[in-house]
Amino acid sequence: MSWNPFNKSHVQSMTSDIISQSDERDFQREVTKLHQLDDATKDLHKDIKKYAETCSSLAKVELKLAENLASSSMWDQDKTVKMSMDNYLQAMTKLNTASQTLTTTVQKAMIDPVRKFGTIFPAMNTAVKKRETALQDCLPKLAKVQRHEQKEKTGTNVVKLHQAKKALAPVLEDFQETNATLMRDIPYLYESRLTYIRHSVAALILAQVSHNEMELTVYDELEKELRGSRIRQSNEVYEYTMSKHLQGIQALSIIADD
Repeated sequence: MSWNPFNKSHVQSMTSDIISQSDERDFQREVTKLHQLDDATKDLHKDIKKYAETCSSLAKVELKLAENLASSSMWDQDKTVKMSMDNYLQAMTKLNTASQTLTTTVQKAMIDPVRKFGTIFPAMNTAVKKRETALQDCLPKLAKVQRHEQKEKTGTNVVKLHQAKKALAPVLEDFQETNATLMRDIPYLYESRLTYIRHSVAALILAQVSHNEMELTVYDELEKELRGSRIRQSNEVYEYTMSKHLQGIQALSIIADD
């Protein structure tokens, strides 16, 4: 059978002459981890941005609702209800400001650091492609060396073998340097991910705790203001009173069942 440098088994054999199968498996395992980390970083950045945008949007919608209720003419003649709507507007204004603070904190503590972390991957992926290109550049040159090694050791063939080895040397060195750099940098990046992101997650959680505590305080104060003197009523009495009001509303002809 004729010698074919592009035969699959022969290519695999030549690849093993450049890098051992075990080292290649180790490298591919690290590349898989790199791609998984890249995808996870993109997902985290997308999710945290959506979270911040949702928090901001909700606060704006709640504030808009409170503004519309406070300015409605429905309760111009009822000072008690009007005061309740004004108190509601004040509460939503506070929460909107708090939401802006939360969004700013999320931006600085999570979105920006995760985005910055994600900028590492394009360069790493480029280096992986460079390694593959260097490996492919090595194969035909290595094949040429092996072909000349099989020939009779004449003066001409020895010169051609020397020239083939000289042509192989720089591309092989480039591959080996790139491979060594990646085998150092990829594991380091992967192991550093927790150290890098841990403080950001802690800051996010603390910001959420602080925001929710403020929300609880604002709603608690609002609830007391809205119920007024009824705060002294038991839950059972309050629920009974509200039920009677609802029954009266439902009895109106415009909403009564057919």
